[in-house]
Amino acid sequence: NDVPSKGEPQEDRTEGPPGGAPGPPASPPPAYEDQEAAVDEAARLLVRDAPERVREAEERIKRDRYDTEAWTLLAAHALRSPIEEARDVYEAFLDVFPMAGRYWKHYVEQEITAKNYENAESIFQRCLPTCPHVDLFR
Repeated sequence: NDVPSKGEPQEDRTEGPPGGAPGPPASPPPAYEDQEAAVDEAARLLVRDAPERVREAEERIKRDRYDTEAWTLLAAHALRSPIEEARDVYEAFLDVFPMAGRYWKHYVEQEITAKNYENAESIFQRCLPTCPHVDLFR
C-alpha cells in the first residue's frame, strides 16, 4: 500500500539534490520588461547567421503562430533591415501581437527614417485605438 496511514511519516518523493538541499531555481520565462535585451541578443545572433536563423524562425512561426522567441528573432532582423523588407514582418507580427507598443513604435520610426511620412502617420493612426502604449508617445 503506497498511501501512508494516519500518523505514519510520509516519504519525501520530490526529486532534487541528495541531502534535501534545495536545487538551483528553475529559470524563469523571459519577462516582457526584458524585451529590449531579448531583441538585442536576437539581433546579435542574427548577424552571425542571418539567413538560416530567419528561415528557422519563419518555420517555427508556421508551426506555432504564438512562438514569441521566433517572433523576437524576426523583429530584431526587421529592425536592422530596410523598411521595404521589414514592413511585411512588422505587419505579420502586429497582426498576432497588436498590443506590442514597442514594435509599433519601431515600425513607425523606421518609416520616418525612410522619410515615408504618410506611411508612418497611417501606422500610428492604426495602432492608437488598439494599443495606447506609453512608448508610442515618446
